[in-house]
Amino acid sequence: MNASDRRKLAHWLGEAQKALSVLEDLRTAVFEMAEEEEEKYDNLAERGLDGSLMAYKIQDAQAALEEGASGVDEAHSALEMAITELEGVGE
Repeated sequence: MNASDRRKLAHWLGEAQKALSVLEDLRTAVFEMAEEEEEKYDNLAERGLDGSLMAYKIQDAQAALEEGASGVDEAHSALEMAITELEGVGE
Protein backbone atom coordinates (compact mmCIF):
# COMPACT_ATOMS: atom_id res chain seq x y z
CA MET A 1 0.00 0.00 0.00
CA ASN A 2 1.51 3.31 -1.04
CA ALA A 3 1.45 6.60 0.91
CA SER A 4 -1.55 7.95 -1.01
CA ASP A 5 -3.57 4.83 -0.29
CA ARG A 6 -2.62 4.97 3.39
CA ARG A 7 -3.80 8.61 3.56
CA LYS A 8 -7.13 7.65 1.96
CA LEU A 9 -7.52 4.77 4.35
CA ALA A 10 -6.67 7.00 7.31
CA HIS A 11 -9.30 9.49 6.16
CA TRP A 12 -11.99 6.83 5.90
CA LEU A 13 -11.00 5.26 9.20
CA GLY A 14 -11.51 8.69 10.76
CA GLU A 15 -14.96 8.83 9.21
CA ALA A 16 -15.68 5.33 10.50
CA GLN A 17 -14.64 6.43 14.00
CA LYS A 18 -17.12 9.31 13.77
CA ALA A 19 -19.84 6.88 12.68
CA LEU A 20 -18.93 4.64 15.60
CA SER A 21 -19.46 7.56 17.95
CA VAL A 22 -22.85 8.30 16.39
CA LEU A 23 -23.84 4.65 16.82
CA GLU A 24 -22.81 4.78 20.48
CA ASP A 25 -24.96 7.86 21.03
CA LEU A 26 -27.88 6.30 19.17
CA ARG A 27 -27.60 3.06 21.12
CA THR A 28 -27.62 4.94 24.42
CA ALA A 29 -30.58 7.11 23.41
CA VAL A 30 -32.68 4.18 22.21
CA PHE A 31 -31.94 2.12 25.33
CA GLU A 32 -32.95 5.10 27.48
CA MET A 33 -36.18 5.49 25.51
CA ALA A 34 -36.95 1.79 26.04
CA GLU A 35 -36.40 2.23 29.77
CA GLU A 36 -38.77 5.21 29.79
CA GLU A 37 -41.45 3.11 28.10
CA GLU A 38 -40.94 0.43 30.73
CA GLU A 39 -41.46 3.03 33.47
CA LYS A 40 -44.66 4.20 31.77
CA TYR A 41 -45.93 0.64 31.65
CA ASP A 42 -45.02 0.05 35.30
CA ASN A 43 -46.92 3.19 36.27
CA LEU A 44 -49.99 1.99 34.39
CA ALA A 45 -49.72 -1.44 36.00
CA GLU A 46 -49.61 0.13 39.46
CA ARG A 47 -52.91 1.82 38.66
CA GLY A 48 -54.43 -1.43 37.39
CA LEU A 49 -54.33 -0.37 33.75
CA ASP A 50 -51.85 -2.98 32.55
CA GLY A 51 -54.53 -4.56 30.34
CA SER A 52 -55.50 -1.30 28.66
CA LEU A 53 -54.94 -0.37 25.04
CA MET A 54 -52.43 2.25 26.18
CA ALA A 55 -50.47 -0.41 28.06
CA TYR A 56 -50.31 -2.62 24.96
CA LYS A 57 -49.09 0.30 22.86
CA ILE A 58 -46.43 1.09 25.42
CA GLN A 59 -45.29 -2.54 25.48
CA ASP A 60 -45.15 -2.60 21.67
CA ALA A 61 -43.09 0.59 21.64
CA GLN A 62 -40.76 -0.77 24.29
CA ALA A 63 -40.24 -4.02 22.36
CA ALA A 64 -39.55 -2.14 19.13
CA LEU A 65 -37.08 0.16 20.88
CA GLU A 66 -35.27 -2.77 22.48
CA GLU A 67 -35.09 -4.57 19.13
CA GLY A 68 -33.81 -1.40 17.47
CA ALA A 69 -31.20 -0.89 20.17
CA SER A 70 -30.06 -4.46 19.70
CA GLY A 71 -29.64 -3.87 15.97
CA VAL A 72 -27.67 -0.68 16.60
CA ASP A 73 -25.50 -2.62 19.05
CA GLU A 74 -24.80 -5.25 16.39
CA ALA A 75 -23.94 -2.56 13.84
CA HIS A 76 -21.62 -0.91 16.37
CA SER A 77 -19.82 -4.20 17.03
CA ALA A 78 -19.48 -4.95 13.32
CA LEU A 79 -18.10 -1.49 12.56
CA GLU A 80 -15.71 -1.74 15.48
CA MET A 81 -14.35 -5.04 14.13
CA ALA A 82 -14.05 -3.60 10.62
CA ILE A 83 -12.08 -0.62 11.92
CA THR A 84 -9.71 -2.92 13.78
CA GLU A 85 -9.13 -5.00 10.64
CA LEU A 86 -8.60 -1.97 8.44
CA GLU A 87 -6.20 -0.36 10.88
CA GLY A 88 -4.01 -3.43 10.44
CA VAL A 89 -3.96 -2.92 6.66
CA GLY A 90 -2.63 0.62 6.89
CA GLU A 91 0.42 -0.31 8.95
